[in-house]
Amino acid sequence: QLLGLLVEQQLPLPQALRLTGAGLDDPSLRAAALQVAGEVERGASLSSAIASQRRFAPTLSPWLAASERASALAGGLKTAAELFQARVQSQIELLKIVLPPIMLVVVGWGVTFVAVALIYPAVSLIRDLTF
Repeated sequence: QLLGLLVEQQLPLPQALRLTGAGLDDPSLRAAALQVAGEVERGASLSSAIASQRRFAPTLSPWLAASERASALAGGLKTAAELFQARVQSQIELLKIVLPPIMLVVVGWGVTFVAVALIYPAVSLIRDLTF
């Protein structure tokens, strides 16, 4: 989103990439953004520079290529950000649905293991005492 805003404000793309990279928490993503900025400064298109980086989603490069061809890079960047945010939200929702039953099974097995571990020695001791 930040890159889209900076491009929309007509900041030069390499500078916008550097500023966006500086605002990232992930050091590998920050380094990738700086490498993309260098490639763009050397004349590469944003989509080809991003395609050369494994750190970015493979679906981002074609999306940006289409935005570049339509001369709507800022809008394409904003839309891509919205799509990726929606993808993250859907993955979070999936985890909210799937994780509780899995945790229930894991906790159930843990409780069963602890119960058996506590009861089996007592049963063995009683059996040994009666015979």
